[in-house]
Parts: sequence; structure tokens; C-alpha cells
Amino acid sequence: MQAGGVSPDERDKAARKQVFASRWTTSDGKWSAPKQLSNDLGDATGPRVGLDASGNALAVWLQATPGPGGMRQEVWTARYVAGDGWQAATPRSNQGAVSAPRLALDARGRGFVMWREMVRGVVFQRFE
Repeated sequence: MQAGGVSPDERDKAARKQVFASRWTTSDGKWSAPKQLSNDLGDATGPRVGLDASGNALAVWLQATPGPGGMRQEVWTARYVAGDGWQAATPRSNQGAVSAPRLALDARGRGFVMWREMVRGVVFQRFE
């Protein structure tokens, strides 16, 4: 097991804000090159990341995407699997009016994400 950390970063790219992540490894004492996690369809904001003791990570952010009547906010996540890298980002909400995504990872590496939706209130999802 290599200990380390993950840092989310919100950057401007082609006039849009995007979410990138870099990984720190203690074995070489360096940060990896930033990897873009969000898509280029709209602004991605408010990134948060959780890291477990085995080096797995879960990132969550708000992603603006085209929808009926214009752009809408969705909650997106991406998972980092130690030894394998970042998995593809996935939309988690489909209600459009979302805010305040939060996350946590437990000692067994299970991820917990919750956010607020205008229609359903607080929504909670667990990731194995």
C-alpha cells in the first residue's frame, strides 16, 4: 500500500470551470499530473474528495449540463481505485435543481454522498 493524498482543483479551461485531481504519493514525494474529472459540457464547481486508508478516493462536484430549457446543475462523482486510477465520472442526480454535495468514506472504503434537491429534499447514495 502506498500512502498519499488526492487534491481536487477547480480550474478555468476554455472559458469553463472544470474539476481536475492530482495524486500525491509518499514513495516519490511528488504530485501526479492533473487529470480532468469533469466533462466540457458546462461549468463544474464545488469539488470535494474523500480518501480511505488504502488510497482509494471518491470525488463529487456540481456539473452544469444541457437540459430541457437550458443548462441545469447535476451531481457527478468519480472514483479513484488504488493501483488502477480514476474511473469515468458518472452523473448521480437527474432533478436539475441540486446543491451542496457532500461526501465521506468509511474505514472499509465505502463512499457516502448526499446532496439537496429542490423536489426530493436531501438525497443519499452509498458506493461499495
